[in-house]
Amino acid sequence: MIAKLLEAGYPVDVYDINPAAAKDVVEKGARWHDIPRDAARDCDIVITCPPLPRDVFDNMMASGARWSECRLTA
Repeated sequence: MIAKLLEAGYPVDVYDINPAAAKDVVEKGARWHDIPRDAARDCDIVITCPPLPRDVFDNMMASGARWSECRLTA
């Protein structure tokens, strides 16, 4: 998804708990950030892809968190 956004000319800021996972897209032009807050700070749209259900509950369902779900199906 990130590679497609970059190919379309969109600026992309990234963070991953595993920095090696973002290496390819950073090499293609995505801007790396060491913490999620910095990656999202100046963005109009934030897309998240949590790997496990516990990550959703631990991070996205915390007190004060606000998230809007968007599902795309083919």
